[in-house]
Amino acid sequence: MKFNTTFIAGAVCAGLLAFSNSADATIVELDTSLGKVRINLYDETTPIPVANFLHYVTNGTYDTTFIHRTQQDDDALTDISLEMGGWKYEPGDNKPAVEVAEGVARENKLSHVHYTVSTVISDTNTNTSTSKFSFNTGDNSADFDLGVRSVFGEITADTREVVDALAKVPGFAIRGGTSTTLTPLRNYSSEDYTNGVEQTEDNYVIIHSATIFDAATDTAAGLSPPLNPNYIPPGLPTDPSPTPTDPTPPTAIDGGSGGNFGIFTLIMLGLGGLSRRLKLK
Repeated sequence: MKFNTTFIAGAVCAGLLAFSNSADATIVELDTSLGKVRINLYDETTPIPVANFLHYVTNGTYDTTFIHRTQQDDDALTDISLEMGGWKYEPGDNKPAVEVAEGVARENKLSHVHYTVSTVISDTNTNTSTSKFSFNTGDNSADFDLGVRSVFGEITADTREVVDALAKVPGFAIRGGTSTTLTPLRNYSSEDYTNGVEQTEDNYVIIHSATIFDAATDTAAGLSPPLNPNYIPPGLPTDPSPTPTDPTPPTAIDGGSGGNFGIFTLIMLGLGGLSRRLKLK
């Protein structure tokens, strides 16, 4: 039997676009030092990183954490990404790592365009992510689409001004001692940095809480996240020079239920697929 390859390719692309556009979603709200940021999650398009993120949200993991890293664009006075979710804020030098469960595999189906939210990979050998995530405060598709980060949501239009403000907070090399490991600090000057002025809670960009703002399953209606043309299915090798990882990863603390969480996620994904197939019959 002969097949029309052009027709098949077109049907596959149309199917992927329909799948992306019809994704269910949940909205999570982060209460930050500069205001509230809401993230519309692509529950159906990228269920693995979404389930992982919601695991930490519902466990209160992100409460009193802080934005620990910025990556800056040399051509503009803004950042191109903001990373968070790795450490708790405590006064003094001690910033304890959050407790993490077993890492989940990448699912980089969508492109890292402006105002999307993605995972942060600390270990490219396993290509897994845990609690850390990133705001793409610029269009990072040219670089991050080739790597192992996974876009799993986007900033809602009504809170993007807060993200723009967060992106303009200056960064200082206080956690890794390098020009690429910059922590954003508010109300803190270059002179303060030179003089070794101690940073306080008023300087860090704190995430006071992370809560589910809207648990409806149709919050993604009207959204059309662009697909990643360099999508690599889980299990296949990545580019030999993947997206740089976070240079200051915490030691993973066994979350106790990490293995069970991974198994639970797989079971739920299987049941979801079975349910959809039964509806089609």
